Amino acid sequence: MRSLTAHLEKNDAMAVALIERKLTVQKSIESGLQINKAMKSLGETETIKLISRTIENTVKYFGVEFTHDQLIQTSIAIIDRYEFDNIEDIIIALKRAKGGLCEKVYGRINGETILRFIEQYMDIKAAEIERNHNNNKYNQMEIHKCITDEIQKHEKLKINRVKMKNHTREDWIEKFILNIQQHRVKELENLRASLLNDNIFKQNNDLIAKIETEINNRKSKK
Repeated sequence: MRSLTAHLEKNDAMAVALIERKLTVQKSIESGLQINKAMKSLGETETIKLISRTIENTVKYFGVEFTHDQLIQTSIAIIDRYEFDNIEDIIIALKRAKGGLCEKVYGRINGETILRFIEQYMDIKAAEIERNHNNNKYNQMEIHKCITDEIQKHEKLKINRVKMKNHTREDWIEKFILNIQQHRVKELENLRASLLNDNIFKQNNDLIAKIETEINNRKSKK
């Protein structure tokens, strides 16, 4: 901001225009320097000088000259009214006025006109803040929806895995029982021992009982 003041004092129109061009409403919202904080960090004199030079640059654009007292009094009025807004807001507001985006003045401009320029800009800033809030709210809802979708997808995968696991086990048991007589006694005994130690099958007492029955039947026939 000090560099802008220096360029304004030197009437360096190109340097001032380049600085103004980089300023946007969104940038002011995100990283602007609040006027009351500028009064502390830059000092009251420097802050008033920056605002008064910006006003002077604007009125000269319209072919009007302000007295020193007009510049100071208008600057103080801006500081009092917009102390919780940003220095950048004032610069952008007056840049918009020079760009023909505010009311037509036809060479008639005073302190009240400058304040109206700024007030019109503040309405635009307020709308941008509300839009940002709504976008953030929408983005949070989208993030929440994505997380919920991922959780539901994960749960479905878990359910499907369990179904596949159960289906495979049941198919295997059914097929094994149908072909139980094709296995030798030693194979059945080894299988029974394995099933008793297996977390998947150890609760299936019916299967183990069928294997034991088949083993006993075969041994009794010998």
